[in-house]
Amino acid sequence: MTRPIKKKQKGTPNTWAEVTSRVIAALGDARWDYRTAQGVSTQTGFPKETVIKVLSSDSRVRESLIPRSPKGKLYTLKSRKSTLGDIWSTFREMSREKYSDVKEEDER
Repeated sequence: MTRPIKKKQKGTPNTWAEVTSRVIAALGDARWDYRTAQGVSTQTGFPKETVIKVLSSDSRVRESLIPRSPKGKLYTLKSRKSTLGDIWSTFREMSREKYSDVKEEDER
């Protein structure tokens, strides 16, 4: 079933399948391992709320275990990051944050 959406700009798709396809394509952009809903919204031109609906309902999308960035939750495609890969990325990120604080204290 396809649901019509309100067009944001000329040439914007008007079916849910087309919206989902463009959001998934933006999430698969090789320039980033993880994306925020705002980043995908900016790239696709869809409202952030629409992007969040796609990201939270599509089975191809994984919400990252990495603690929230200042800009919101992080998402990736399951085909790009396995659960184990996501755990490893989370561990590296948390370690980097922990040890970067220690290094700054040592420099004082």
